[in-house]
Amino acid sequence: MRIAPDDPRLDTVWRASARWRKPVVIHCGPEPALPGYGVDPRAVSGADRLQRALDRHPDAIAVVPHLGFDDTPRFEAMLPAYPNLYLDTTMVVGGYFERQPDVDILRRHPDRILYGTDFPNIPYAWDRELRAVRAMHLPAEDEAKILAENALRLFGA
Repeated sequence: MRIAPDDPRLDTVWRASARWRKPVVIHCGPEPALPGYGVDPRAVSGADRLQRALDRHPDAIAVVPHLGFDDTPRFEAMLPAYPNLYLDTTMVVGGYFERQPDVDILRRHPDRILYGTDFPNIPYAWDRELRAVRAMHLPAEDEAKILAENALRLFGA
């Protein structure tokens, strides 16, 4: 994205999100930091930067891919204060990274987790994460929220 979530140049995007009730999927966790991005995500990312943006635009809807990896605890701590903040599972629930965040966040916040909004831009089999989510043996209603219902609510049926 090459621009921080709290950069004033994104204010029109955040205002549009709030007005039209459309989510902004924004890579603002510090990882993965890949050379192809053309910028070090750690320089323009982080929970603090998203928090500043959401403080200015509290009605905007934000989806943070990768559970905000490698800053998952900070993004999780923001969930109670920011009811329009969601995290997604892409690349972290299926064990793609060498280390993994606390995936029990799915159990703690099933209403605020989305299944893989980066699809199909993923470097592994399309069902790898699906199998990992199902292997968690979440309550059926929580699994349904994470795999479909939360996205349908946010993106429209």
